[in-house]
Amino acid sequence: MLKLRWLIIITLLSVILGTATPVVAANPPIAKENPQSAQQIFSSIALLNYYASSLDYIIQLDQTGSITNLDKVPFANVPQELDAATSNFANNSIDFTTSLVDLFRAWNQQNIYIRQYRLNDAAALYNQISDQLPTARQKLSQIELSVTDTGAYLNIGSAPSVGGLKPIFDEVRAKIQQLSGMLDLLSHPLVTQQLAGVLQTSNIGLTPEQLANLTPAQLAALLKSINLTLAIDPVTAYVGDEVTFKGTLSAQGQPLPARAITILLNNADLLTVQTDTQGQFQGTFKVPYRYVPEIPVQAIYYPQGNDAGTYLAATSPLMKITVLFYTAQLTLKLNNPVYPGKESMLIGTFDYGNAPVLQQRTAELYLDNNLQEQFNATPVFNQGIMLDAQTAPGKHIVTISLPAVARYAPVLTTYVINVIMATTILDLNMPVIGFIPGNIHLNGKLYSSAGPLENATAVITEGKTSTKITTRADGTFNAKIGIGMGLNLLGTQMLTVQVQPREPWNAPLTSTKSIFLFNFINIGLILIVLVLLAFYLPRRFKKWFSLQLRQTPRPPSLIPPVTTPVYLKKADVSLKVKDSHKKEDEADNTILYWYHVALKFVQNITKVMMKPQQTLREYERETSKVLGPAGKYFIELTHLLEKRLYGKRQPDASDIQKSQELAFELQKEAGSKK
Repeated sequence: MLKLRWLIIITLLSVILGTATPVVAANPPIAKENPQSAQQIFSSIALLNYYASSLDYIIQLDQTGSITNLDKVPFANVPQELDAATSNFANNSIDFTTSLVDLFRAWNQQNIYIRQYRLNDAAALYNQISDQLPTARQKLSQIELSVTDTGAYLNIGSAPSVGGLKPIFDEVRAKIQQLSGMLDLLSHPLVTQQLAGVLQTSNIGLTPEQLANLTPAQLAALLKSINLTLAIDPVTAYVGDEVTFKGTLSAQGQPLPARAITILLNNADLLTVQTDTQGQFQGTFKVPYRYVPEIPVQAIYYPQGNDAGTYLAATSPLMKITVLFYTAQLTLKLNNPVYPGKESMLIGTFDYGNAPVLQQRTAELYLDNNLQEQFNATPVFNQGIMLDAQTAPGKHIVTISLPAVARYAPVLTTYVINVIMATTILDLNMPVIGFIPGNIHLNGKLYSSAGPLENATAVITEGKTSTKITTRADGTFNAKIGIGMGLNLLGTQMLTVQVQPREPWNAPLTSTKSIFLFNFINIGLILIVLVLLAFYLPRRFKKWFSLQLRQTPRPPSLIPPVTTPVYLKKADVSLKVKDSHKKEDEADNTILYWYHVALKFVQNITKVMMKPQQTLREYERETSKVLGPAGKYFIELTHLLEKRLYGKRQPDASDIQKSQELAFELQKEAGSKK
């Protein structure tokens, strides 16, 4: 008996603990990586400098350099709103470069034809140039429109006139105007004036057709050639230096005084001077602050007034000034990580090579597209960068722009920085096991690579209970979280700690820790119940087992319907029983016997067999619906048998007689319907 009790206790306890599931917090936070989407790294000042350098190649008629530079298309990261403007600038600039180079090649050939008295060929080239100029002007207008659209997007109009994007934007527009001046030079008529002058000469009676058929030698007899010279001193000069030019204008060895000579610089009109009585001219000009390797210089003479029809137009040989200027390389680096809302130190170092070192120059610092501040840059400088607290983590671009200073070319350096959030680290001390009900005492420290988290807010959640704490100056904290009663027995519970730092550069943190909780009250109550069951169930098992061991009387195979009145007297009942061959069964368990008789009859009538898992009462309820009014006798007989099986009082003679009567009444009532 004792072994049976312990077996019951161990079995029930194993079932309860085996089916217990760990308790977890509702909807625990799931740690998810927040992937940094591809960010645009775009510098507006770098874009404008790209425009300026591209236009410089075009002005120099450097077709190879221009196309190579434009084909780089460094606009992969420009905002979508600038895609059209930047693409149009690149495409139209490539087309315009090709067109401009072809036009000046024709213009130079035209001048050669003029010197060779091949005026008809020169006139044909001039007509070709005139036909192509509208297309070139249209391409230049498209370039200017792209620059204007870019300036509108960058809001250049509201930018300060000193510093920022406005100066370099104005420089880009000035280069476009210079290109327009080069187109104006190409539009100046050289040959048509010569032919018009010949036709107007009174002593030559030639028709236009006759004039067109003249050979160069015949034209040379009618028109006088011009000799135009040009000298420059020095031919190598720094930007801003003064250059002296001089030359002579003569025809057939005779000086031509009081004639206007135009000086061209970069194929555009620079200034006009007059020849003296000896046909000589001279003057000075300063090398412009254009930081390009060389600048072409040329003189040109247009016959005007009485000279038209007498003298040919002329250009001097092309001279080039080698331009000198100082350059510098600027190297940037950071000495610490870059956090939003926290100052970082940018270190810059200049390398001037063999040039004299500037001890100080004005510099502008841009973050992405915004001018942050202006400062004086020394050969080695430290400049703090304070990022806004709302700056998004990821890659950003820092640009240092230094305008040109006299002989020193401008410097533009970009540096990509990676803005990060400092990872918050939680050191949490907590017990491995907790008790329900009770308190969990916690302590720990919050810190990051930037230092301890002072006054950070942490919310500790266990189930439906939350506790809010604030860290001390050194990032430490203490907390106590209470655990109330519940239906849980024991299992692993998740504690969630959500940290919100005060500093914008420290990243929020959500961390989970597990603790094994033990509900000693619920488990104690269950143990008490198990002990009580251990003493109660063995007795019930013994009684059930003893009933199963006893022989159960077998009901007769066939019970004929009873149509005679029920035997009410004991003697009559005994007589009826004697007529049967089941005397021993009846004497052994009379109520059980008559129940089996009734059961056999019910099964035959209802065709419903008793299932192994059904109780007597469940079967009685199922069949009574089919039996109808006769079912009440089967119900009462079932109740008598339950009292016999499970009751403490032994059945008496009246119970036995009652069971017999109920069996017969059932057969009578149900049999009559059948």
